[in-house]
Amino acid sequence: MPEEKFDPVKEFISLRDSLSKAVEKQIKNVAGITATSSYPPMDIYETDDAVYIRTAFVNGLKPESMEISVENQVLTLSGETIDTIYNDDEQVKFLQRELAFGSFSRSVAIPREVVADDATASFKKGVLTIKLPKTSSDSSRIINVTHTD
Repeated sequence: MPEEKFDPVKEFISLRDSLSKAVEKQIKNVAGITATSSYPPMDIYETDDAVYIRTAFVNGLKPESMEISVENQVLTLSGETIDTIYNDDEQVKFLQRELAFGSFSRSVAIPREVVADDATASFKKGVLTIKLPKTSSDSSRIINVTHTD
């Protein structure tokens, strides 16, 4: 089986991509989670009567730090995660830090018409679940045609 020929351009592109990912990761670690637009990860699903938004486990998030709003069919979730493990009195020197803490804000479009005034939210074991009841009006309509002269 012949050996693959060395391609300096291909190797340079691979090195550039790896370096870009490493730099981006470190910037996010230093800046906290404000630099990410998809934090926290969430699922959006529906039943016959409601649209639900469920976040992944969010470390260090307290319900009192969250703000949830719905305007023009766009849900915005913002809050702040706090590192409760290490206090400022400890002289901790991190050898590697992947957990990010700080302020975040995320907006997602709701793909159905909902009644924001009747929305509810629950927070259990670090997972936020938001229930947005759908409007009772059906957007599909039957139009009767009448004969006119």
